[in-house]
Amino acid sequence: MKLRKFLFFSLVLFLLLPALQRGLQIFSIPPLQGDFKLASKPEFSQETWNSGEYQQAYQAFAESRIGFRNILIRLFNQLDFSLFNIAHARGVIEGKEGQLFETEYIRAYLGGDFIGYTAIEKKLRRLKYVARKLKEDNTDLVLIFEPGKASFYPELIPEEYYRLYPGKPTNYEVFKDMADSLEIQHIDFNRYFKSLKGHVPHPLFPPTGIHWSEYGMWFAADSLVRYMENLRSIDLPEMECDSFIIRERAKDCDYDAAAALNLLWRLSHPPYAYPQISFPEKPGRKKISVLAVGDSYYWNIYNTGLPEKLFSNQAFWYFNALVYPDSYLGEKKVETLDVFEEAKKQDVILLMVTERFLYKFDWGFIDQLYARLAPELIEDLPYLYQCSVRQFSDWFDMVAGKAEKQGRRLEEQINLDAMYVLQQEHPDLVQYYTDTAGMRMQFDMISRDTAAMRKIRNNPWYLREEDMIWQIAMARAANKPHFLALMTW
Repeated sequence: MKLRKFLFFSLVLFLLLPALQRGLQIFSIPPLQGDFKLASKPEFSQETWNSGEYQQAYQAFAESRIGFRNILIRLFNQLDFSLFNIAHARGVIEGKEGQLFETEYIRAYLGGDFIGYTAIEKKLRRLKYVARKLKEDNTDLVLIFEPGKASFYPELIPEEYYRLYPGKPTNYEVFKDMADSLEIQHIDFNRYFKSLKGHVPHPLFPPTGIHWSEYGMWFAADSLVRYMENLRSIDLPEMECDSFIIRERAKDCDYDAAAALNLLWRLSHPPYAYPQISFPEKPGRKKISVLAVGDSYYWNIYNTGLPEKLFSNQAFWYFNALVYPDSYLGEKKVETLDVFEEAKKQDVILLMVTERFLYKFDWGFIDQLYARLAPELIEDLPYLYQCSVRQFSDWFDMVAGKAEKQGRRLEEQINLDAMYVLQQEHPDLVQYYTDTAGMRMQFDMISRDTAAMRKIRNNPWYLREEDMIWQIAMARAANKPHFLALMTW
């Protein structure tokens, strides 16, 4: 009898524990990592009650606040990960030897998001023009190719991904080759990190993380500082790495992919090294104004305090969307700024991007400056609409899936989607962009003029031949003969 009572009360207590935990918070339970938003409590109304909307919303609200919910989710995730190698984190998979990857880095390394030679060339020719014009105001624009974990550890990528994607070409390879041929100032950390592989004692990419390790960041930061000193012919404040602290437990920055898995137990990993950086005072050193426009790789540099010590400002435009450090005090968006005026204030602008984000390269930063620096040119709406397709990840993924299903090249499908949206929003202009016969006639006529073609090839905006001829054709079609006067350069 006593045993039955004990079992009965134990069962009741077990059933009541979630409610008690929800109301009294008896145990301290860490929150889940990642983009988890608790459902808000719905407001009651007769209309939502009759439709059933209120009941569904309240159920979601109640379920999201069940006691021990976070532990139960972590338990479920742990079982799936340990028993079936299933990772419950968006885009995160486990590769060989326990390396965690994000699938978009693998897709980029294997050419699954290749946007085409034309799109890349147009981007970089605009960048070259913007860089030249900014240099006239003594501002250096430097393109930084950050390393990617998939490029660094291709041998640890699961085999099924090699069967999923074509392999060549890749955005990184074409961007890098074109940056070389167009003589654009750039640093290739992707290549640099590969050269260090096997020659340094600690991980440049942590098995439990997505970005370069804090140890790897030191190599990049040191190289970046030396590059800017040479570029500006100055001595920046001294930066020294006195030693490395070896830690058995990774810092958050080196455990970001593993944290997103929301497991019960931390994943094992090798010891990680953390640079101990000092900034000794030395006379004759000069700080410069630097703007970094980039992705999350720059956080590893930013959060160690290097910009504060080395530069006269700490400007970081995260994905060319949020302004830091301003957004620490309240969200501040780049769109509220005069991008051109801000750019002119800088000594150096670092445009930093890893292989994963090359398909949406520069997040509109160069195009914003190009519009201000080349107002005499007619707006290339098809190009801008193609950029819009690539800019939004969900839209781009949908287009990529559509291209694969219909057996089209990705760049072709992007162009089709862009032109469809352009047709919906500017039906009166589409004829100017789709008149291929008229363009062919313009090209045939102008190509017979040797002097005109020489000017077109050497146009000051670095436009491709066909884009320059398109400008002329558009000017004539739109009855803007004043543009033709520009042919006197």
